Amino acid sequence: MSHLVALMRRAPLGRFKVGFADEAHRASRTGKDALLKDLEEPSPYAIYILATTEPDKLGAALLSRCHHVRLRPPSMTDRLHFLRRRCEVGWGLPPETYEPAALERLAVRVGANYRELAAALDRCITAGPLTTDTVDRLFPDPLAACLCSAEALLDDDLSGAISALVEAPGTPDEKRAAMQSLLLGLSLAGVRGVVTPYDPLSDVPLKRRQALVARFEARRPQSVSLATYLEDCARFWGASR
Repeated sequence: MSHLVALMRRAPLGRFKVGFADEAHRASRTGKDALLKDLEEPSPYAIYILATTEPDKLGAALLSRCHHVRLRPPSMTDRLHFLRRRCEVGWGLPPETYEPAALERLAVRVGANYRELAAALDRCITAGPLTTDTVDRLFPDPLAACLCSAEALLDDDLSGAISALVEAPGTPDEKRAAMQSLLLGLSLAGVRGVVTPYDPLSDVPLKRRQALVARFEARRPQSVSLATYLEDCARFWGASR
């Protein structure tokens, strides 16, 4: 950031000079202080664009001197379009040489960050054919372990439920996200009884999901709603991860 500020203080070649800082929240304290000084005494030609996924880490002083533009994360449709173009234009892969389902699975598991999606796709293509098996091998999904944990919990197998989560792949945050997806998927199975596009549990047979919902429903106290009971179970999983 300090280097960017130093460059921005030089006279521009045209009417304006634009400085762009990606992941601006990662700047050092020295860099943020230098930027703050420029924003407090703005140059008539300097325009700063700060991109960040964690604006709170920029500090109140910097935030109060910026115009905020919140960009929505790319939708699933946007992510799939990006992955298809990278496959076919970037890598020159004809559509028949990769599995569309592999792109969908990758888009769900990696998330909405284009940079991370590109790196994940490149890794899958380099490792072998772009199939769901390749995605599963390189980016294992903790959701399956959460399902096993739920079923063990319903069987009163407390140690099995905890072991399934401890041995599940992924970081604690990924496991927490998988638990939330599990609850959402169970709600979809219980309320609508259908598999929707990009349903977090779309790979799980509908009968298995509905059986889980029925078993949770049978065990919950009559004074507690199914949604509340599932939230209580989620708290158990959260404490056990």
